[in-house]
Amino acid sequence: MLAEAVLPVTVFIIEVAEHEQQRLMPLFPVDECHVVTLSSANLDDVMPTEVPDVLLINAERGASAVLETVRHLRRRWPSPSLLCIHVQSADDAVELLKNGADDVSMQEVPFDVLSALIGAALRRARITNEQLRIKFGDIVYDREARRVWCAGREVVFTPRELRLFDILFQRAGTPVSADTLQDFVWKDGPPTKSNSLAVYIGYLRRKLKGSQISMLETLRGSGYRLARRTE
Repeated sequence: MLAEAVLPVTVFIIEVAEHEQQRLMPLFPVDECHVVTLSSANLDDVMPTEVPDVLLINAERGASAVLETVRHLRRRWPSPSLLCIHVQSADDAVELLKNGADDVSMQEVPFDVLSALIGAALRRARITNEQLRIKFGDIVYDREARRVWCAGREVVFTPRELRLFDILFQRAGTPVSADTLQDFVWKDGPPTKSNSLAVYIGYLRRKLKGSQISMLETLRGSGYRLARRTE
């Protein structure tokens, strides 16, 4: 039997020295987490399609040194859990929590407590993702964030491709007529070419070709359908 898609939790680790990264990495199993290490200076280089589920920032230099980074992270990504580690004082902890952190770990906290805090953040992220992301075979759709994954890899659609995918996914397993698709996808007016719908169906097929479970079917006389492959 083909396996359903399991998406890793995306974790951004920020301002953490290499030796500390090595200590932390075992807390993020490679088959469950996608870890990106960053400095405050290169946060703006993160691609728009790279969206974190958990933000982990080193605050050992003091709240004043990382406060603007915390605010920046929270402005850009309002939803992920934001955990500040190696916080120096209670005053720093209060300041960081007031400015966007969800949790803090003090400098003197034992490593097993830090490990448990990180584990809790990952668990919350998985629960949130399960609630927001809909699966059809190994295709996963986060409709709120307008993000799609196929066989564990994110797929980037143009706005029109996404509208076409959206209606096919929402009616997965059911034929959708060409007229319905055209009305939904070309809300700004009918397509200029008679084969425009077929062309966009081809775009979707190419972008979803990595799926081992799902396929986009052409049903002559009935339209198109996102369906499961026959095993």
